[in-house]
Amino acid sequence: MAAPRTPDRRPFRPLAVAGAAAIIFLGGMAARGALVDRAGDDAQAAAPAATASPEAVGPGPAREVDGAPAGFARTRAGARAAAIAYTATLSQRLLYLEPAAAEAAVRAVASDASEDALVVDALDSLDAARTPLTEGSGATWWIVEPLAVKVEAFSTDRARMSVWLVRVLSRQGVVVPQTSWVTETVELVWEDGDWRLWSDTSTPGPTPVPDGSDLPSSAAELDAELTGFEVLDPVMAAR
Repeated sequence: MAAPRTPDRRPFRPLAVAGAAAIIFLGGMAARGALVDRAGDDAQAAAPAATASPEAVGPGPAREVDGAPAGFARTRAGARAAAIAYTATLSQRLLYLEPAAAEAAVRAVASDASEDALVVDALDSLDAARTPLTEGSGATWWIVEPLAVKVEAFSTDRARMSVWLVRVLSRQGVVVPQTSWVTETVELVWEDGDWRLWSDTSTPGPTPVPDGSDLPSSAAELDAELTGFEVLDPVMAAR
């Protein structure tokens, strides 16, 4: 039986995952405008079926635009899939993109009204996160995994979805492996034949308690034990 891990007590520059969520353009935008409430769901259920985006087969995504998931159906399932893709898939990808590519990806999913603000937030946050990370060594592990989703409100033109996520961040010499649990609530609008991001709000938790079956790994241990592993893209892994 392998010996239990020894907790890493070496000094490190703190970079909490909750703060590292600023890596993502999601999480900082306040809601703009009210969407249909739950009562609207009942009316929607009696309405004719919505027309899907021509590119979408099923809820989507059916394609990518500038590295961002795209091609979602104009349905409840399509809006749900878009919310998951934007809060998890795109959030994970952005950290690994160069600034110009990150800007293009944000613009690809943003609504016209929110585009410029989202781009500024994304680039500023990415720069703030990457500066300390460049001082570390080994791999940068940044993983965003969706766990559950809730349809808060839906119409064929606007939707509000909440996604419960867990995020993992680790880099030797900068941040020990750590997780944050967060609920992202996104507001989407149907624009130019796809679901676009209007706004996002982030709420910490709900947060499970570790079961105590193992001690936390150090960044070096995580690197060593995950040698040869590839970070899964949430969208690609689901296919």
